[in-house]
Amino acid sequence: MELPGELWLAQADYDLSVAQLLYQQEVYRYCVFFCHLALEKALKGIVLEHGATSRPPRIHNLNRLARIASIGMPSGYTELLSYLSAQSVSARYPNDLSGYNADIAYDVLLQTNEVYEWLRARTAS
Repeated sequence: MELPGELWLAQADYDLSVAQLLYQQEVYRYCVFFCHLALEKALKGIVLEHGATSRPPRIHNLNRLARIASIGMPSGYTELLSYLSAQSVSARYPNDLSGYNADIAYDVLLQTNEVYEWLRARTAS
């Protein structure tokens, strides 16, 4: 039987693969949004694995989740977490799509993969 943290981490794996597919299909806004989802779910899985809570907090701010997870997130990663937290809000609502292009989505996807691998190295699963 999978533990709750493992379920969140499995969903994070899936969301990151969706982000990669969205990039390949040139759907850049949602590529960035799914990068946020992948890191959010990975962090919530870590929170559960470390026993900080019995259920993940109902928040979407990645830096707050990283603090709750108490994993010593490198300062170089917090800039991406802040950026993705802000983008996750704008991606949910109709607005100007011109802020999303291949270069931005590619950079975000690369950085997300790096942070994601760092997070996964700190999990039991």
